[in-house]
Amino acid sequence: MQVSGLKYRITLPEQVQQMKDEKVVKPGNRVDNIKVFQEGKWIDLDPEKEYNILSNSFIVKHEGDGYFWFKKYGTELKNTYTTFYSIMAEVIDTQKILSPKAKDGRLEIVH
Repeated sequence: MQVSGLKYRITLPEQVQQMKDEKVVKPGNRVDNIKVFQEGKWIDLDPEKEYNILSNSFIVKHEGDGYFWFKKYGTELKNTYTTFYSIMAEVIDTQKILSPKAKDGRLEIVH
């Protein structure tokens, strides 16, 4: 999943999580070094802390691309009724140009 405000490493040869009937039957260890961007700096993700996320209804409400856990385990779900297209239109209207930034290392893949 493409993310913002989150940084992590995926080590492809490592064990992938195994699921059965939407339950983890064997945890994986492919993803590690997870950090969140808070107050201007990258800090280690705290597994005991709850974090707010923002996503689209395809992923959260309709379990798109197999991401069932947002709907199953999420709390306090709120719909902003804002579309990706309206956000992009506002950015283009304000900035007049879309200029992608350089890669920032949010995702590291180790083969």
